Amino acid sequence: MRVGIIALLQETNTFIAEPTTLRHFEENMLVSGDEVRARTADTQHETGGFFAGLELAGIEAVPVFAARALPFGTVTDDTYAELKQRLLAALAEARPLEGLLVAPHGATVSASIRDVDGDWLSAVREAVGPELPIISTADPHANLSPRMIAAVNGMIAYRSNPHMDQ
Repeated sequence: MRVGIIALLQETNTFIAEPTTLRHFEENMLVSGDEVRARTADTQHETGGFFAGLELAGIEAVPVFAARALPFGTVTDDTYAELKQRLLAALAEARPLEGLLVAPHGATVSASIRDVDGDWLSAVREAVGPELPIISTADPHANLSPRMIAAVNGMIAYRSNPHMDQ
């Protein structure tokens, strides 16, 4: 069994005038394929938990895509379009898969898309079809939208702050 791992996280503060750009993701994390495992497998991040849990279950973890920028201003539309394109290209390359573990933050906003997490999760759902199981994590203060919930089969929020149970 092959289960893909995807993360796209940025916590937008719409009161910050300066936008989040691709540079912010490149400075923090913007990787695909095996580099996802190299950067996140042994961390306290939820993708680290994905890798550890799948290994314990004897399931092949397939690193697909991971992007993260520190909390900052609204993501530019060009940046979000580029991230989404890279994510979907990496997903197409990783297939076939029997499931996905995904990590949105639940608070990402672009200049024209207020529900970035719902948008990319919906695009992933459309790419893999209705039958593939998708399980998502979420920050406990995430802005959960109907689009986010409709795109996944289950969503689990971590409980601690600081986030020690990711």
